[in-house]
Amino acid sequence: MEIADFEKPCKVWSEQGFFVNYKNRSLYSKYNPSKSILTLVNNQNILPGTLVLAISPVLDYGLKELEEKLPKDSFIFAVEMEDSLAQFIKDEETLKSLTKTALIPKNEAYDFPKIIHQKPWAGRFRRVIRLDFSGGAAFHKEFYDRLQESLVLSIKQYWANRVTIQKFGKKWHKNLFKNLSILEETICIDSFIGKIEKPLVVIGAGKSAVDGIQLIKKHPDDFFILCVDTSFSLLDQNHITPNGIVLEEAQNAIRESFIGADRKNIVVFAGLSSVSHPLKNPNKLCYFATRFAETDFWDNLSKQEGFPYEMPPYGSVGLSAVNLALSFRIDNSIPVFLYGLDFSFEAGTTHASGTTAHKRLLRTNKKNRSFENYSCYAPHALSTLDKFGFTTYTLPVLKTYRDLLEGYFSGTENLWDCGKSGLKLGLPLISKEDAEKLCSNKSAKNTTWELENTCNSFKDFLENESKALTELRNLLSGETELKGAELSDKIRQLAEKREYLYLHFPDGYRFTMEISFLKRLRAEIDCFLKVLCRN
Repeated sequence: MEIADFEKPCKVWSEQGFFVNYKNRSLYSKYNPSKSILTLVNNQNILPGTLVLAISPVLDYGLKELEEKLPKDSFIFAVEMEDSLAQFIKDEETLKSLTKTALIPKNEAYDFPKIIHQKPWAGRFRRVIRLDFSGGAAFHKEFYDRLQESLVLSIKQYWANRVTIQKFGKKWHKNLFKNLSILEETICIDSFIGKIEKPLVVIGAGKSAVDGIQLIKKHPDDFFILCVDTSFSLLDQNHITPNGIVLEEAQNAIRESFIGADRKNIVVFAGLSSVSHPLKNPNKLCYFATRFAETDFWDNLSKQEGFPYEMPPYGSVGLSAVNLALSFRIDNSIPVFLYGLDFSFEAGTTHASGTTAHKRLLRTNKKNRSFENYSCYAPHALSTLDKFGFTTYTLPVLKTYRDLLEGYFSGTENLWDCGKSGLKLGLPLISKEDAEKLCSNKSAKNTTWELENTCNSFKDFLENESKALTELRNLLSGETELKGAELSDKIRQLAEKREYLYLHFPDGYRFTMEISFLKRLRAEIDCFLKVLCRN
């Protein structure tokens, strides 16, 4: 027998049952193979909506007993990253007789925290329990630990996002339809993707945005400037006209940030779900797409010809601005400098002087309403150290954005953190003097590009949506000759994949044919038809 044969899983009989030897170790007790796992299963208190992560269930010990304990909406996902053991599980048909257990293929395990939020699992799980079913869990312990942690965070984030979708989901979709209706009048974002040869500067609304003002004033024509919506007024009062303003806010309150922008040669790079018509002239708008939910409707929409450039749902306009800046540069040799992305604030103030938020505080200052914003003393505020070791304050959501920025962009070539305040971004720091030296050989180049108003029209798509909603309204109102199962099938066909009608419901993560659900859905149709017909 060759040495390689000793490294294959081997099923061995003992008086108390089978155990498995693999790589010179026994994966179960040789004396009573099932005892420890059965004890572990019996001690579990499993609540509804639990995702059970079954690690390395080489034999079926405990799985049937665990399934019998599963409450509603719970399920067992078995994971085995060791190729030989995974093949052994398939050969032994360990999971064959189980109805609430599935083995996750190795190639899907890495994306499993995302997969569980897609159909048919979306909205099903609220918690995670991990059970190690054999000694095989030791072979890839670090991966299993990370997978468990990622699942916990993913589920937590999913339900946090659900709260946001309940609040803003309807508004996002209404804005989406309005913006799609004028898309053909706007600048195609392909006019900028991979076209910019100048160094780029991204200006956020944090205190360190002021540092960027000094660099730009010294070299006014040497940069392509992108600012977030609330920092435009800061640049404007310093007589700096940015090349672009990045907008993702869906609420009308953001409109005050664009006062004066109509009179200048500025392009507004807006998310498709952002507030509609931030400028009077749509020829100054340039749209990008952000998928804020995994839906069949978005899948269908994104397949339409001419659908704009799509980026991840960062949740922060600052991160979206960084993404755009990196995608705009002609190659990685073009530096991108970040200012004002602090994700923190000092005691008494939250934004840089001159930003929209700062001006709003000045405007609303009264005897009974102090100018100072003492958010640092809020119960959920966090005291921490900034990138230079000084005390600063942040919020959990701001820290999450900082973590996302590091996760997405750390290691990106020629992406520099230039701010003199704020949290560490996981990016290399650079001084104003070194930034000037770095871009000195790039500044001489003239950035030339043609603004293409060649976005495709989505009017046919919107017209089809209007017709489908009208037909669905008639079906739900009884204005049809269809009956019984035929009627139900037609309603499901038209409604289920138009998640914008119900995604914002508290229970809208899943379509149902319950009467109460359909009544609420019927009420939403008229609202969206008004938007579509107005377009």
